[in-house]
Amino acid sequence: MYKQLLGYCRSTRQGCKLPIKRQFRLDTAPVHAEDYFLERAAKCRRLAEKIANPADPALAALLELATEFESKAAAAKRQSVSARAAS
Repeated sequence: MYKQLLGYCRSTRQGCKLPIKRQFRLDTAPVHAEDYFLERAAKCRRLAEKIANPADPALAALLELATEFESKAAAAKRQSVSARAAS
């Protein structure tokens, strides 16, 4: 099973968000998928902490994204546990 992730172009550095599709194979490396999602969630939370204005919509978006990454990490962990149980 492949999971498509949405990335952004880092070469422009102009705030331009050009979607880049990456494929991450969850069934071959579920531990890596869990680590990846947890790292992304932590990064979103660190970025959110640096926003001074609590009314900034970016703050809410980052916290929502962090929650989404944490739920994906939990799903990857459940998948790895079920894959180990099946084998």
